[in-house]
Amino acid sequence: MVYRGLEMARSDWTPLARQFQEGLLSRIFHGEPYQAFVANYARSMLDGQMDALLVYRKRLRHRLDAYEVNVPSQVRAARIADAHNAKLNRPQQYQGGGWTST
Repeated sequence: MVYRGLEMARSDWTPLARQFQEGLLSRIFHGEPYQAFVANYARSMLDGQMDALLVYRKRLRHRLDAYEVNVPSQVRAARIADAHNAKLNRPQQYQGGGWTST
């Protein structure tokens, strides 16, 4: 199934949200019951069984030093990570852009 124009097309949604939306829409479009799916998914999430799917990915479109006035949260996270890497004499991975996962 191909989805267009829905939230799942966004690159910054968590895998949990994407997986839930795909499962729900698939059931609805195929005329299958969905109430138990929603209840079980919510229960599993609240029980912590899906914590690994709660990861946000955000893109750094510019070099870190280019963010001066408007500094979004993913830039702050990348700066903290690179400062920590520098302290441990490891390579800095976000100076030229890339993706952060939080």
